[in-house]
Amino acid sequence: MYAMRTQQEIAKQNAAAMAAERAQREGYGPDGWPLRGEELLAFARERFPEPWLISFSCGKDSLAAWLWLRERGIQLVPYYLYWVPGLSFVEEALAYYEEFFGTHIIRLPHPYFYRTPSASGARYRSLSSTAPTSGSGAPPTPPTPPSSMAVRSTSPSGM
Repeated sequence: MYAMRTQQEIAKQNAAAMAAERAQREGYGPDGWPLRGEELLAFARERFPEPWLISFSCGKDSLAAWLWLRERGIQLVPYYLYWVPGLSFVEEALAYYEEFFGTHIIRLPHPYFYRTPSASGARYRSLSSTAPTSGSGAPPTPPTPPSSMAVRSTSPSGM
């Protein structure tokens, strides 16, 4: 007599087949799940020379990763991707972590730093293609805010 397999049985069979397939790929354990913890660290140490780049956002996850890797003697080069350059509270946090870890944190513009939402239907457009110019090809100098709206700046240009 023909017995119908339940959806649950089919799902279990498919999951087992996928796990077996993943287990044969690099970076996956025999259970088919991605390597984690010490196993992942050993895998990475075999394949990638130090120092390693680490993206540092000042958040709890990147801080925990940095501390965990530092405890294991991994040489790291941290970098921070900014959306707005020179924000004083961000610079203060980065200075704190630079002092704590004893290393410089490289500051780089986020890939979307050079993009802005477009009202014309395109998802993004380049700031350089939409910025008005002062006639010389350079963007115009922004007006100076009233002294009551002064903002502390950490950038060399004072902007």
